[in-house]
Amino acid sequence: MPRPRERRWPGLVAGYVSLLLVLAAVTTVLYLSITDVYKAMVIRVAVVVLTGVVLIHIHSRLRQRLDSAPTSEFEQALRIEPSPLRVDPLLLKLIDELRFSVGSRRYFQNALWPRLVRLARRNGEPAMLEEPPAAWFGRGGPSSRALAELIERLEEQS
Repeated sequence: MPRPRERRWPGLVAGYVSLLLVLAAVTTVLYLSITDVYKAMVIRVAVVVLTGVVLIHIHSRLRQRLDSAPTSEFEQALRIEPSPLRVDPLLLKLIDELRFSVGSRRYFQNALWPRLVRLARRNGEPAMLEEPPAAWFGRGGPSSRALAELIERLEEQS
């Protein structure tokens, strides 16, 4: 939790006074040790350093205040809330059918295979597709890879 505002000022003033003393000492040593041509440049560099520190401090204070300020209703209205992701229930049903057809040869032969054949005929494939081989020694439906290849062939035809 930040300290109250009144207590910040003595530390801030002490920090700037110490910065001025260090900067004045370094500038004085440099000013006395160089030729007359560069003395004005030493003073300018010292002023630029002091001004830069002050501006950085002011900028950080303003940024801190702006970030901690509550947002207005206008700013809240500008935010775009992402709509929740909805998955089509038909897609979920088809995914479940594909998964279930891998485990059940009977389901594949009686439900999914006739649909795939109708789809092939509707896409203009008059010849009967060859049924993929059963996985797991005939106890289950075709493998996922075999179904993927079959569906790719159907997509190529359409």
